[in-house]
Amino acid sequence: MKPGFEDLRAIGYQTDVPYVALSNYCWSFSCPKPGAEVEFLDLTFQVMNSTGTIIQIDADIEQSIDMVGNGSADITLVTARQTLDRMKKVDFTTPIGFVYYGYLVREIPEIAVADYIMRLFDYDTLAILISFGLIIGTLVYLYTWIFDKRIRSLWDWLMISCSGIVRQFMFKISSPICALVLIGFWLWCCQVIITYYEAKLKSFLLLSHHRGTIFNTLDGVLEAAEHKGWTLVVQERGYTPYLWCNPEQCKRLDRLKSK
Repeated sequence: MKPGFEDLRAIGYQTDVPYVALSNYCWSFSCPKPGAEVEFLDLTFQVMNSTGTIIQIDADIEQSIDMVGNGSADITLVTARQTLDRMKKVDFTTPIGFVYYGYLVREIPEIAVADYIMRLFDYDTLAILISFGLIIGTLVYLYTWIFDKRIRSLWDWLMISCSGIVRQFMFKISSPICALVLIGFWLWCCQVIITYYEAKLKSFLLLSHHRGTIFNTLDGVLEAAEHKGWTLVVQERGYTPYLWCNPEQCKRLDRLKSK
């Protein structure tokens, strides 16, 4: 792997839950549950084969961009929206988090599903399969030893059971009872793994698309606030609709603000 950067300095909010959840007691990437954006940036550094630290200054997004622009910091802690004024101060990378979750999941779900399925079988799954192979092989060995029909060594049975799991039991053995034992444990193994990952996949697909509100656009928010009794709350020092509203939407926001 190519060498990356060392000690990149990240700057941003101290607290902007759920994106940033740092405190005076713990203000670093190693904090437990530091926030979604902090975790994502930490993973990005790992992919880049780089390391980074967080500057312990509670800076809003404009202050953060100014610090990156004058060299006091190297990168913002949270993903920043691109504007012409900001692009004159700093260079922008592709907002990976927004591209992946905002585009792939919502616009091309089959790509996200394929990517998710390809990454399912991690070390935990391999450990489960190997454990089942060892258990099945040992039990069959003990079974044949108890009934004095031991024609293979323990190592042979371990290899047979592991290969059977990988090949989905596409092999022949002489003892039908042993085959039943293998089939039983194989089905148990399949049930555990399939049930677990089916639940994870359903959770991934359903929760990411679940709509807990009657709107998913700024126009929908404005419509709900104007005519359906909703109250629009703007987070202090956070993202506001004024950052991306078009002229007509900004006028509607001004009318709501003046009420």
